[in-house]
Formats: sequence, structure tokens, C-alpha cells
Amino acid sequence: MSANITLHIENVRIQAIIGILEQERHAPQPIEINAEITYAYTDTFLDYVGICNLITTSLQNNAYGLLEVALLDMAKILKTQHSNIQKLSLCIKKPTILKSCVVGASITQDFT
Repeated sequence: MSANITLHIENVRIQAIIGILEQERHAPQPIEINAEITYAYTDTFLDYVGICNLITTSLQNNAYGLLEVALLDMAKILKTQHSNIQKLSLCIKKPTILKSCVVGASITQDFT
């Protein structure tokens, strides 16, 4: 049996360097990641633990200047590692960079 399944990963909280402000370039800051990944399920599945680890490791091992670049890179890495991904939505938020609000950016890519 085959079906399109959407995997939801919410509120992954890590420390990473992402940003162009001077204070963002020198020390990791709290980052929150959400993902929705639609894939063709047959007899194989997406390992959500592995995906969380891949996202965490990739973001922590790179010092991104822009959220946009981090999102594009993460989408490319995930699709390369998991060819059965059909659609991918990622959101990266910076909950502490501004006192008055939470800022972030998101990407949606359809690979079908």
C-alpha cells in the first residue's frame, strides 16, 4: 500500500549562530525549528529522530548569516538525504532576538 504521509516536527529548540547583527555572529542564540515533510510512503518511512538530528547538526555546524540561506540549505540537505520527500515546509524562528516579538522565516518547496 502506498500513501502520501506528512511528518510534523514542531518546536525543535537548539542554540545556533544565525544572523547578521554583531551580537549574533559571536555566540549561539536560541532557535526554534518547525517542519512539515510530505513523502511517498510505501514500505519505507522517514526517521523523524534522524531528521531532527540532521537539522540540529546542520544548523549548529554552520554559522549562517541569513535565515533565508539557512532555510535553502536545510531544504537541499533534507531532499538530498531523503529522495522520497515530495513537499517540504520549514520555519526557523529567533524567539529572543527582539523583546517585543518573535521573528522568523519559512520556506515551502514542492518537489513533485
